[in-house]
Amino acid sequence: MFSRKLKPDERLLLERVEDLVRRTFDGLSADPPQPLEVLKVAVAIGAKVTEPVNPIVLSASALAYRFARGLVPEGPAGGFVGAAVVEAFLRSTNLSERERVQIVRAVSAIGSPEYCPAETVEERVVADAVAIEALGMMGILRAMRESPAGLGSFIRDERQRRKHRFDTLHFDASREIAQTMFQQGDVFLKTVEKAYHASAAGLADAALPV
Repeated sequence: MFSRKLKPDERLLLERVEDLVRRTFDGLSADPPQPLEVLKVAVAIGAKVTEPVNPIVLSASALAYRFARGLVPEGPAGGFVGAAVVEAFLRSTNLSERERVQIVRAVSAIGSPEYCPAETVEERVVADAVAIEALGMMGILRAMRESPAGLGSFIRDERQRRKHRFDTLHFDASREIAQTMFQQGDVFLKTVEKAYHASAAGLADAALPV
């Protein structure tokens, strides 16, 4: 549950964060904006959990998490690099130091969980929201597009990743919200897999008129 409502100046801050994310990752203007979907899921979880959730910390962390996974190639330092950018930006706002530190740590936890595991309720909610977004059809399509692996390898690995994401969600509310997206994503992935295996692999599959 949220501890309070967003203040008008906090809503303006979120608009600035959204603008920064869009302008930094300009591909977001063409595709459905992933950070906004993560924000939508995070807010839904935040409203259902029993622990008090700070709305500006949660919302800004959900939007800014993209910096943890988009500025450098995948690796353990990604979260810290993104967090440094987010901190520099937040220092130009009137956000309290405590909330700024909480948002910066949340970004670190998303990008570098092996060194900075999610601890606060806001960090765990955002971590779950990122995982849930990846479970849906759009998440699969995005991962498929960005994957350097062949389609067959991607399908096999994605099944394992999906199970791990679902099994490691922090809250019952997260699992409840994830269930529908998980099922829809599974149907979609099975359809892709069926089409992949039905694809022609050689001349013998082409039914040549000979």
